[in-house]
Amino acid sequence: FIATAGRDSQFMISTRDVFGNKVETMLLPTINIRARNDFQEEVSIKYQSRTRVFGSEWDVSLQVNISGTMYVELEVMNTFVAGVPFRVAVQPSTLSEAVSIAEGPGIQASVHSRETWFRIKPRDRYSNDVQILDATVFDVLVLHQDGSPQYPTVGYDLSGWTGKYSPISVGSATYRLTVKINSIEISGSPF
Repeated sequence: FIATAGRDSQFMISTRDVFGNKVETMLLPTINIRARNDFQEEVSIKYQSRTRVFGSEWDVSLQVNISGTMYVELEVMNTFVAGVPFRVAVQPSTLSEAVSIAEGPGIQASVHSRETWFRIKPRDRYSNDVQILDATVFDVLVLHQDGSPQYPTVGYDLSGWTGKYSPISVGSATYRLTVKINSIEISGSPF
């Protein structure tokens, strides 16, 4: 199934016999859930369960904060549920400008008339990369110490969103690079 990072995803467990008939139990069964990523590393999850129909069905909610493909193992009363591990595609949560970052040589230094670059990494509140398809959400400005603005180009390539600019002044000068997404400054901006 598909889940979203940081949100509860619910599913139902139903106890059945080998013929597929519902089996009622007087006890709330022990339910164990583990999740692993593509590298077979265990992933931290939160889960809870509650009885839906007395003795035969339980609602289980699961929350994972890391996006990507997860494989969920589910045990009821120390027996794996048929079909485990279940493949779960966890999508990133909504964009968080405060957690989004920029990195690369164009953040720290540049040389006159030589193009430099930086990467903009949109992220959700759990630091998962968020895919943005429209460059118009970015507002990038390089401001020279004398106040003259320069507007870097922002484009998408195989590495993600990249900003590029060439400093216009000769000699030593101070520049401030401001990066905004949806008109909100990202983490560390201005650089």
